[in-house]
Amino acid sequence: MRMKGKKPIFGYRDTFDLNSTLTPIIHAGLVKFREVITSSDHEFARGVPGMVLSVHFPEYDSNGELPDGSFEKWIEIIDKMIFAFDESRVPDISEYNLLYECFDDDIDEGNEDRHKKYDSDMREWRIKVLEGRQLFTEYLDCLWW
Repeated sequence: MRMKGKKPIFGYRDTFDLNSTLTPIIHAGLVKFREVITSSDHEFARGVPGMVLSVHFPEYDSNGELPDGSFEKWIEIIDKMIFAFDESRVPDISEYNLLYECFDDDIDEGNEDRHKKYDSDMREWRIKVLEGRQLFTEYLDCLWW
């Protein structure tokens, strides 16, 4: 992918796996967005989307004062989105010391335990990624200041 002015130009290879093409772009954007809205240099960017307020603070009456904890809730949501697009958070299979022997039906118990741990960690990671990506979809229109 390259930019021509403000327009992204996708090549043939970029479309093979749009997830791997777009994930680092989305991740970098979310990280910078969080940095800006939490920076003391940009106090004006500390708003909280109405959608966050209506879902998590139904008692909010829009009198101008944000409910306690609302900005923190917005940051928590953004952090979950960032996690979902952070490729470095995928459990690294090499850290589990798994042994693969194609012709040996007997897997030692330690290896079986490591497989279960890896499977469990991958399942937990997938659940968090799904949650963060659903939040990204839900709050995409709110990612502005």
